[in-house]
Amino acid sequence: MSILIDELRDGDESYIPVSETLQLLSKATNNSSLADVKTYLLAKYICNFMPIYYRDDYFRFNLDQAEKAYVHSHDEYSSTYRALNNELKGDEYFSIELLNEFEPIQKYDIFAYKRGYHCIAQRAYDSFNKGDYVTGLNKHIEALLLKKSLISKVSIEKIEQEKLMPIELNDTQNNHYLALKTENNRLNDRLNKAVAIFKDLNEKVDQLTDQLEDLIAEKKKIEDTRDHSEIELEKVNTKLSDMIANKTEPQAFNWQAMTSFTYPPELHLAIIIWEKNYILNEINNPHMKDHSQRFSIITKNLGLDETILSAALIDRLSKITNPQINKQKNDIDNLKSIKGLNIKDLDDSNPKGNP
Repeated sequence: MSILIDELRDGDESYIPVSETLQLLSKATNNSSLADVKTYLLAKYICNFMPIYYRDDYFRFNLDQAEKAYVHSHDEYSSTYRALNNELKGDEYFSIELLNEFEPIQKYDIFAYKRGYHCIAQRAYDSFNKGDYVTGLNKHIEALLLKKSLISKVSIEKIEQEKLMPIELNDTQNNHYLALKTENNRLNDRLNKAVAIFKDLNEKVDQLTDQLEDLIAEKKKIEDTRDHSEIELEKVNTKLSDMIANKTEPQAFNWQAMTSFTYPPELHLAIIIWEKNYILNEINNPHMKDHSQRFSIITKNLGLDETILSAALIDRLSKITNPQINKQKNDIDNLKSIKGLNIKDLDDSNPKGNP
């Protein structure tokens, strides 16, 4: 490179490429990703503070023509927004002077990573306290402060090495550290167990939720079936009540005209005996509770005895008209549900079904 071009490049000292700025801020923040660096700068409103400068072929730095009127204003610089949201072309620069004034990155002293050292205050100076990184210095002022021993230079390499050096602890501190480490391990074990229990309980809750939903669906199905059954039973009860209320004599149809294969006489006799005993309540005697006694009276009134019917048939009629003999409780409950039969409590003490 010629001496003349090098002389032109000396003007670059007032500007720094945007790409290099991002790299320096990444190094100063423990190698943050460039995407995070861009996000940080945008979140800190750098677009409202400084524009992008573009270098031409003659090493002159100029603003975008559309933004010249907004320098030092509070409007957003679209060039800065574009540079941080798109791929850089390589001709984008920041003003070093403005960067030194941009408070969100002052504390990171990013230019130390360009120089290779930090300037550290040896005692209170200006707005800096002892031990602070002194930023925003040009070479002339830096040399003056070094001469007055107000600052010292400490290399980046030395600071990084000090960060990596193990910290020496005395016995008390070491014991305290070990106790804290043991307690931390114990708490981690408890936490891991709690997480495992939580996952297990969560799975059980899911299972119980599924079971509950199945039970709710089954309950709905049963309720629908019950409602349908109640409606059908109500229809049967209504029809039976109407038949009982409208008929003029027991068994009004001409059963005698039917053949024994179509309508057996024994069946008709059983129905008449049942009707007289438990529906018409013809034996109105509260002291006569035994079925056999009531059966004998009704059959005698009907003119049925062993001289007319066989003893086996009379015994059979007695059994099938007795609501208790060889009948399961569910069968009796089903009989009770038929309103027209007027059977409420079929037990040994109340064979008639009286309330």
